[in-house]
Amino acid sequence: MNLEIENIKTKTNGFTLRINEYFLHSKYNPVKEAEQLAINHFKKNHIHILFGNGLGYITEALLSIMDAKSTLLVVDPLVDELYKYSKNTNKATIIKQLTNENFGTYLGASLDNYNRNVTIFSSPNYDKLFPKEYKELLKLVKNKLNLNIINENTVRFFADTWQKNYINNLFLAQKDYSVKILNKKFNCPVIIASGGPSLTKQIPMLKEKLENVLLIAAGSTVNTLLSHGIEPDFVISVDGGIENYNHFQELKLKKPHLIYSMTNHYKIRDSFHSKCFFFVSNEFVNSKDNIEYTLNREVPIIFGGGSVANYAFSIASYISNGPIALIGQDLAYTSNKTHAEHNKHYKIIDDQYREERGMFYVKGYNNEDVLTDYAFLSMKDTFERLVSIVKHENSIYNCTEGGVFIEGFKHDTFSNFCRIHVGNKIKKDILFPNEINDYNGFTEKIKEEMTNYNKIISFLNLGLQELNNNKNNVAFSNNSLRKLKNVDEEIGRLFSKVSMSTIINPITIDILKKFQEKEGETTSETFNRIYSQNKELYSRLLEAAIISKKYTENLVKKIES
Repeated sequence: MNLEIENIKTKTNGFTLRINEYFLHSKYNPVKEAEQLAINHFKKNHIHILFGNGLGYITEALLSIMDAKSTLLVVDPLVDELYKYSKNTNKATIIKQLTNENFGTYLGASLDNYNRNVTIFSSPNYDKLFPKEYKELLKLVKNKLNLNIINENTVRFFADTWQKNYINNLFLAQKDYSVKILNKKFNCPVIIASGGPSLTKQIPMLKEKLENVLLIAAGSTVNTLLSHGIEPDFVISVDGGIENYNHFQELKLKKPHLIYSMTNHYKIRDSFHSKCFFFVSNEFVNSKDNIEYTLNREVPIIFGGGSVANYAFSIASYISNGPIALIGQDLAYTSNKTHAEHNKHYKIIDDQYREERGMFYVKGYNNEDVLTDYAFLSMKDTFERLVSIVKHENSIYNCTEGGVFIEGFKHDTFSNFCRIHVGNKIKKDILFPNEINDYNGFTEKIKEEMTNYNKIISFLNLGLQELNNNKNNVAFSNNSLRKLKNVDEEIGRLFSKVSMSTIINPITIDILKKFQEKEGETTSETFNRIYSQNKELYSRLLEAAIISKKYTENLVKKIES
């Protein structure tokens, strides 16, 4: 695009820019125009994305009225061309383009805790100069916010289930092995089989190469593989729901090793008769120290996302230095199918199902349009993020030959991958260390956790009692403030000694969203907000602590029996 840039003096002795006949600021008073635009678009406690910096008037006006809890990101396709003209806007982050790859760098932290308070708008005429870029920016932000909704719904739905699974998995992990013993154990090609519709086309080649590769099955994909007489070397499972357990309930697997997260449905372990491994998923990152203390061994954090295949990819990189290939990773409804055949969830989709899932088209493996939805898009997004995090030593391929196009992966046929990277038969033997299972020490630590739950419950009840005792409806007494501060400090200390992060996450999300300070709050309104915030926080934490204590009591009974 050819750009004719003119720096023109305004009638108020300021400057404006004209680019290809479009003015980026007022010809009369750009400062006043910017102040009005800032007032019109500013929202308290929001992330603000401004498309177009121009000479920096709007950026400066926004920064002058923003509160501490608001942030500003400026996206400007002309940032390089206009650098010499722009006003000093060092306090703002200005980038040329917001992409999937740099989204996390610039907005990831701001969107923590499932924040969806984002406002985005264009500076005058930028959307006319760069309509395609502005449309892409709106689409990217919309997609990310929809993914936040999916992730938040998942956290809410599984909060209780994950806590129950975690406590029961502690008992299993005590006799199993940390995945740490597999760290770079292998130096061979790894195939990750997922349950997308395209998996079936790779089955014949996979059967030929079974002795020459390490085969990892992503969750329920094991059923499709078994139906073709293929036993994987490892099965990864992270889903804590009963539906995931149903995939494994009738299986009796002698050869494959299970690698499971602490949130995985604990009964799945019963289907595996070989030695198994466990890890800490990124949802439990805050509990890592406590898990290692309880089990008396080092446990790595494995990063993943909304799909077990995301974790399978990270694990493949963790256990082998060799090249990695994805197969069956459609993340799309290829040929109007939900899964590969012989998966229990396999079905042909119809118009009603498309509407229910809110499906849409994206770029496919072969640059065609393919049908997907936001759940699949979340998994695609995670793969693209993991590629940059993992920094694998060898080549990473998407050999699905169908489905969505995953950025950061080499796209090639499975037969080409095998021709280039798969050689002779490999050794898959694992040397297991002689670990002593100290059940007495383990039991004492579980009982110690029980004691901490009792203390947490006691302090939370004390906090609720103090709130009820406060008679003033405008302010807390100094005595109340002192006691409430002590409650907060004690439960903060005790929460670091128990693993409740997943069951607490929905509470944290709600408290952050529900009790934000309002514009022009009176003293009485501020008091009522803080009072209600503390009451809801203590009440819901108390309920979560009682549930966690109950699950832990059941674990103690299981150990003693």
